Parts: sequence; structure tokens; C-alpha cells
Amino acid sequence: MGQKGGFHYSYIGQIERGEKNIALANLAKISEALEVGIHQLFTFSHELESLTETEQDYKDICELAHSLNAVDRSRLRKALYALYSE
Repeated sequence: MGQKGGFHYSYIGQIERGEKNIALANLAKISEALEVGIHQLFTFSHELESLTETEQDYKDICELAHSLNAVDRSRLRKALYALYSE
């Protein structure tokens, strides 16, 4: 991951051990190298394991909506309103 993000492995290790503070720009590069959203770097796996089925559904729906472009998000919103606003 360090090489993919353009960082030396020792810098990544220092961040992991809390020895270095990280700039937001570098945090964005790391999340891009890992192919995850920045927010996922702050979500601990035990938090994800404790989601209820409903919470997981909301999370999945939000992640899908977040991945869409503006036109497709608008289409999704209109489709949801058409299905559930009766």
C-alpha cells in the first residue's frame, strides 16, 4: 500500500504507531491506494460487526447512493419517492 500511495513503508509504519501526524491530503492518497473512502479509515471492524440488519441495509443503500453520479442519484431519489410516497 505504501508504494501504491507513493509513501515509504517507514512513514506508513510511523502513522500506524501514532508517531506521525498525517495531513489530510496524505490521508486521501492512502484511502485512494486502499480503494476505500476516507471515512472507512476511521471505522473499526468491530463496529461493522455489531450492525443490526436494518443498519447494514441503510449502510449498503448509502454506499450505493454515494457511488452514483448526480444524475443517477436523482433518478434513484425519484424512484424511491415513486415507490414509497403513496
